[in-house]
Amino acid sequence: MDQQTNQEVEPQVSSPNSDADQATVLLSLEEMIKNTAESIERLTAESRELSSMIADGFQQDAAYNEIDQQVKELTKKRSEQKKVLMNQQGIRDMSLKVKDARATIKDKKQALSDYLLEYKRLVGDVNEIQANDGAIMEIIQSARLVKRLSSKGE
Repeated sequence: MDQQTNQEVEPQVSSPNSDADQATVLLSLEEMIKNTAESIERLTAESRELSSMIADGFQQDAAYNEIDQQVKELTKKRSEQKKVLMNQQGIRDMSLKVKDARATIKDKKQALSDYLLEYKRLVGDVNEIQANDGAIMEIIQSARLVKRLSSKGE
């Protein structure tokens, strides 16, 4: 495991008393974000390199390559048979229903996320909501860091 990864420190959650304390906490948090993002990038690159080395090892094995070729041929046959079955009216109709259901679920999940964020904003520190069946549900927020696409003027 990477030594620098082990040295990352969780930010201390406290309410700063002054603007200087708040600035220090903010700078510290920003530095931890940058270091963690760099660590993730480095570990991802290392993981890709190791995966490539593993794949190369597989490709050098004759028995593996023979089995892999058989799998490819069987996969092609399966794909052809799937095409034949998907052309049947009943299966095609069910497939469209599944596709529509998945799109609806995706839309509803996005709407639920928006509703939960607004609910949390309105009620403050509350991280739970009671479902219609009485179960207590916890509100979990997630954030990601993505590279911004640069415009041609930058």
